[in-house]
Order: sequence, then C-alpha cells, then structure tokens
Amino acid sequence: QSIDVKTVLQNWLKQPESNLGIEIKALDENGHDLAVTFPGPGEDGL
Repeated sequence: QSIDVKTVLQNWLKQPESNLGIEIKALDENGHDLAVTFPGPGEDGL
C-alpha cells in the first residue's frame, strides 16, 4: 500500500511554518501496531 503526500509536501514548501511533521500509524487486520523500520544496506523498504 502507498500514501501520496505530494500535496502536503507542496504546502510545506509554500508555508514552511505549517510543517509539523507527519505520523504514519500502521495496524494489522487485528488492530495491532505494526513496526515501521528503516531498511538496512541492501534491504528493501517496507
């Protein structure tokens, strides 16, 4: 699954003071938190 944040990023460039960051919360089919990690060298991202 993917998320399009293009509009959010464009608005941040126009109004940098509006950049409060972004939080992504991922849950499995049972509502449990999923860990989101950065890929290591040679690994694919999530």
